[in-house]
Parts: sequence; structure tokens; C-alpha cells
Amino acid sequence: MIHGGRLRQAREFAGLTQAELAQDLGIAQSRLSDAEHDRYRLPEPVAVEAAAVLGFAPGFFTAPPAVEISGTPAHLRSRAAGAAEEKRARRAGEVVLEQLLRMLAFIEPLPLRISAQAGADPAEAAASVRAVLGARPDQPLTGLIFALEHAGLLVVGLPVPARRRLDAFSFWHDRLPVLCLLDGTVGDQRTWAAAHELGHLVLDPTAAPTRAEEQAEAFAAHLLLPSAALAADLPPAGTLQQLTMLKHRWGVPLPALIRTVHRRGHIDTGRYTGLIRQISARGERLRDRVTQEPVKPRGFRKISGILYGPAPAQALAADAGWTPGFADTVLSLHATADELPHHRPRRTVDNVVTLHRRGSTRPTGSAG
Repeated sequence: MIHGGRLRQAREFAGLTQAELAQDLGIAQSRLSDAEHDRYRLPEPVAVEAAAVLGFAPGFFTAPPAVEISGTPAHLRSRAAGAAEEKRARRAGEVVLEQLLRMLAFIEPLPLRISAQAGADPAEAAASVRAVLGARPDQPLTGLIFALEHAGLLVVGLPVPARRRLDAFSFWHDRLPVLCLLDGTVGDQRTWAAAHELGHLVLDPTAAPTRAEEQAEAFAAHLLLPSAALAADLPPAGTLQQLTMLKHRWGVPLPALIRTVHRRGHIDTGRYTGLIRQISARGERLRDRVTQEPVKPRGFRKISGILYGPAPAQALAADAGWTPGFADTVLSLHATADELPHHRPRRTVDNVVTLHRRGSTRPTGSAG
């Protein structure tokens, strides 16, 4: 039996409308709508075809979704993203997080060391989080994503292309903070997005949308660019070349660095405008020179390896009701041991964390 909620979830993740999927299946849209609301049972051949079109194994549809991302996560408020893109990102988060939670039932979890601080000042909250992460006030947090995983956050990569501002979102799920990272964001931008979303998780969840965005951006700036340390590092002239070197040291996007320097009064508005114009004029040539490789989260792949062995895609797919190809895609968005930044001389966190299996069991069978 196909559960309607699962059918709708898979369709929206695939980016299809009801009319488009109904046409692909050769049925009336009204029939598909009824099936998504559990008022009509699709015939077996149509159900099998639906699974193939939507890119999942038939077993994926035998149970209703266990995770629902409702509301509007922070970066999904962007006007740059359409409704279909927002839905696709949410549904991808539901699918991947559901399997991660299922696997975590067989793993001793890391203790959660970051908590909400409703009403806290962004600068004070950022300083508190840096202390929890074990980072000195003058230390770049280039390993932020790994540090957040070690602090108990659930960080997952999603097989959905990032857009201009639709690159990450966050939410609390059953008292667990979740950070979702869309695919294709360069390293420094991903670090900034993670810090911004951490601000949403830590700061006042009742703030109005505009205020919440301002607070999250201020939190990210204080977390990644502590005021005193940044002021001490700033070169007197503040040329674009000097700021580019500083951007590499702190591991943040160049526009965000310049914006922060301006907001803190280190450069005036005229100088700020001139620097932004230089970045715009140099365009792709500058971006090619200053961008960094994306940092992938580690936890999902590590847990898969513990439960399913060193080549986990087949067993992961069988347990989740995914196809092996989809399992491979999701795994590719999470770091292997060889992809951890051991070579970085200024590593800010220990990249090795020990997870233990609960007993000798592991998930078996499909999601149903």
C-alpha cells in the first residue's frame, strides 16, 4: 500500500506538480490527489511506476513520513526561491533526516552541548558558543561544521542544488537542533550559512522574520569574526588584496568580511562602497581566486559505515527504501575519512570523533 503523505513527499522532492506526475502515470490528476490524501488506492502497476518516476524503491512508500518540516525555516524565507524550490528543500530534509534518526537509534549519540538562549544578545551568545566549541577568542572557526557535529547538532547534506540564498536551513526536531546544507555552496559561504543558521537555532525563535534575520547575521559575524581579534588583524590600508588575505585566514566570504568591517566602524561608507564595486567589477576572476572547497558534514556517512560496513550504499538503500543510486548520492554529500581536512595547519577542531554502536543490532529491511 502507498501512503498518501509519502507519495506527496516524494513528488514534491522530485519537483513535480500533481498534474505533471499524473500525466507521467497516465491517470487523472483528481485520482492522484485522492491518492495523496489516502482516499484512493493506486493500482499496483501504477504504484510501481510512481516509485520509478519519483526515484525511490517501492518499499519507501509503504510507511508514512516520520519527519515533517513545517513552518518556514530561516533561509527558505528568501524571495529568491520559489514555492517549488522551498518544498523540494524541505522534503529532501525530511527524507535524509528520517533515515539519520533511524540509524541513530542504533548508535550512542554524542551529548548535545549547544542550547537555545532566547533573548540573548547575538555577541554574547556567539562568545558562549565559541567557548562551548573550545575555540579561543582569536581563533578562526574554519572547522565550524565538524565542531557543530561534535557538539551534538545533526548536520546533513541534501541532494538539492543551492540557490542564491537558498543554501541552508535549520530547525529543532524533538529537542534536537538540525542543520541542513544544500549542495553546491563553496566552502566559506557554507561556513557562513552554517553560522547564520546556528544563530536561528540559538537566538529568540519568536522574533519577527526581519529581526530574526538581522540577529542571525549578527550572530554569524560575532561567531566567525570576533570583534577584538578582527580589529587586531585589520591592515591599516584595508585594500582589497589585504582583505582577501584576511578572508582566507578567517575562512569567511569576502563580501561578509567587508560588510562586517564596515558595520563595526573600521571603514567608512565610501570605502565600503568602493570595495564592493571592485568585487563586482572583477566578477568571476576574483571569485575563482578566493573561493574555497566546500566542507562536508561527516556524521551521516560515519554512522552508515558503522552500521553497514565500509561500502554502505546497498544496505543503506535497502533499509531506507531508497535506490542504491540515491543512497550513493546522499553519501557523497558527507565526508569520507580521506576528505577530512587533516592537512590544514590551523585546524580548529579535532576531526576524529568516536561513535559506538548500541549492542550488535543494526536496521534491517526497508523503511516499511
